[in-house]
Amino acid sequence: MPQRLTPIVRNLLLLNVGVWLVWQFSGDPENLARYLLLWKTDVLFPRPDYSPYGFEPVQLVGAFFSHERFTHLLFNMLGLYFLGVAVELVMGSQRFLAFYLFVGVTSTLAVAVLDPTDNPVLGASGAISGLLMAFAFYFPSARLSLLFLPFVSFKAIHFALGLFAFSAFMVFGVEDQGQVSHFGHLMGMVMGILYFVVERKQMRRPW
Repeated sequence: MPQRLTPIVRNLLLLNVGVWLVWQFSGDPENLARYLLLWKTDVLFPRPDYSPYGFEPVQLVGAFFSHERFTHLLFNMLGLYFLGVAVELVMGSQRFLAFYLFVGVTSTLAVAVLDPTDNPVLGASGAISGLLMAFAFYFPSARLSLLFLPFVSFKAIHFALGLFAFSAFMVFGVEDQGQVSHFGHLMGMVMGILYFVVERKQMRRPW
């Protein structure tokens, strides 16, 4: 059922599509890759001959607004639309934006430092995974379905926990994860949970 766009979701959709168009029509994609892909650090894991650029802080924001393939952009933006509108209505626009940026930046940082694989990363999947946890927190009994199985639905809380378990299995149980950043999905969900834990502690703190 169509939903009316909320302000932050609308602007995030436009920003992601805009960055994708920059990728498609840029005359210098190699230079964009320096700032809009996440090239992981060698703080914990040595990465010889891994990147011609190396990690730069701007990538923490640039990478999670970037998508190379249209299908990657489409799936993430559908997730932002179907999950984000409801969550923004509950949280309010300012708090929703803070949540989205917190999850996006911190999950991207975690991938940059902690992910042992060498593949560069881009995409909003970490932020969308955190958004799924927020949706499950506010609407645990709402029904969600996979895009390719629209007639099979699950309660949001079961859907979120299932994705968490699947991502953890792929990270810790499968050696070759292909081109999908399951670590990024997992970190997005972890950071989404962390946001609510920290926020609740702040609300309980006496001033």
